[in-house]
Amino acid sequence: MEQKITNNANKGFTIVEVLISLTIFSIAVAGVITVAVQGSLNVNAARNKVTASYLADEGVELMRSMRDTAVVNAGVGFEAAGWTAFNSPAFASLCITASCDIDPTNNAGSDPYPSASNISDCTPTAGFCHLYYVPSTGYYTGVVTTPGLTPSIFSRGIRLTVLNPDEIQITSTVQWTEGTVVQSVTQTETLFNWYI
Repeated sequence: MEQKITNNANKGFTIVEVLISLTIFSIAVAGVITVAVQGSLNVNAARNKVTASYLADEGVELMRSMRDTAVVNAGVGFEAAGWTAFNSPAFASLCITASCDIDPTNNAGSDPYPSASNISDCTPTAGFCHLYYVPSTGYYTGVVTTPGLTPSIFSRGIRLTVLNPDEIQITSTVQWTEGTVVQSVTQTETLFNWYI
């Protein structure tokens, strides 16, 4: 009786084939993970830029509101005096000589809101006030008056430039660090003396 010898060499995978398959699979998975991580970083960067844009806009709006508060509180017929008060050392001129920030959370004072009591000098911190997040209100503030505020990645500086006696330019800049790169968003607007 003759024995049949079978060749088992063609059955299964060789170690080389398994290693090649694992290498191809690893490259494919690494590509997917890289795309997912980069997508996450892009979403985070876009969110930070949108937040910074809103914070820069808020700086302009708060300064405009301060101008309007000064003019309205000057009384009927004294609107020009309100513009002068807005430019006075007690009000916005604090932001002409140095960068400042306006605290939107401090509205408990006796002054009309917003007023000089809401202004923070940012000069000691290179022209930018570090912003803290207030979880209870959703606001950001540069003035740490309440315990438990969350430090944010954003800093804001508002600067005023007198163009002429009846025009003031507001420049609101927000900075933050994205990885190792400092990013910034700037909003600029000109305020006019409407009551000349």
